[in-house]
Amino acid sequence: MRSIKISKGALVNPCHFDRLADKGEVCQDITDSVRSFIPFIREYKDMIAMQARAMIAGLKLNRSRDKERKDLLATVQAQARAANLSHETLVKVAQGIQGMEERMNFRFWDSIPR
Repeated sequence: MRSIKISKGALVNPCHFDRLADKGEVCQDITDSVRSFIPFIREYKDMIAMQARAMIAGLKLNRSRDKERKDLLATVQAQARAANLSHETLVKVAQGIQGMEERMNFRFWDSIPR
C-alpha cells in the first residue's frame, strides 16, 4: 500500500487501485484487450458464477484443512514438550504434514513453513 500512499490501518477502497492504475507506473490498461470477452461473459454469466462459487468453496475447504494441520502440529508439539509423546512420533507427524503440504498445488501464504 505504500506505493499509493495509503496510511497503515486505513480502509482500502477500489478508488485507491484506480489511482494507482491511472499513474500507469505499475499497471497496464487492458480494457481494449478484454472488451471482446464481455459478450461471452454476459451470455454465460450463470455458468461462470457457478464455477466461481465452486472455486471459493474449495478455497474455504482448503483453508479449514490448513488450519486443522496447523492445529494438529501445535497439539503434537505441545504433547512432545509435556513428555506425553516421543520425539520420534512428533517427527513422524511433522513429516507427514510437511509431505501433504509439499504435494498441494495451491498453498496459502501463511501455510506451515517448509
